[in-house]
Amino acid sequence: MQILAACIPLDIEARNEIKKFKPFKLRKDIDIDGIVIRSNEVYDFICTDPPREKIKIVWHFKDQIEMNNYNVFTDGSKCNGRVGCGAVISYGDQIQREFSWRLNDEVRVFLAEAKGIKNSIIETLYLQSEINIYTDSRSVVQSLNSPWSQYEIIHEIKSLLFFLIPLALESARPQKITNQRRTLKEVPLL
Repeated sequence: MQILAACIPLDIEARNEIKKFKPFKLRKDIDIDGIVIRSNEVYDFICTDPPREKIKIVWHFKDQIEMNNYNVFTDGSKCNGRVGCGAVISYGDQIQREFSWRLNDEVRVFLAEAKGIKNSIIETLYLQSEINIYTDSRSVVQSLNSPWSQYEIIHEIKSLLFFLIPLALESARPQKITNQRRTLKEVPLL
């Protein structure tokens, strides 16, 4: 059942929690350059947080587009029972590339939004410039900021983004992009 819910098995989770609060005691005295550390004087706690709990992706709101960087606009949606996601890569006022991906009809919009972000990151890895990712999915960026997210796709995005690309959550779609030939919402689902 835990595997189907994408949860960590309870025995592993319990073992990790116990290790956090179990005191560590030296078994013998340690001599470091003449300084003796007595084993009966040392009690410490070992921090054994799993790495997935330490990675947080910081994001922030942006009202304006930075025209001197690559900007990626992502979206995921469900319409007429069909699910998909898309991305538009622009530099300044010019649209460089457009992508759309058709997903399984049973996928939730949250996962479609996350898949759009992940695919756009993969498509922009070759660019040797600062990249801003704009999305309207606050739930996905909050999951990226949370160390407790259980979604595999969130962990994949974190591993791709860690120290590479700053995230920006847009608060409103900028006029210059919406007036382009196609907006992200108009990218067809295949």
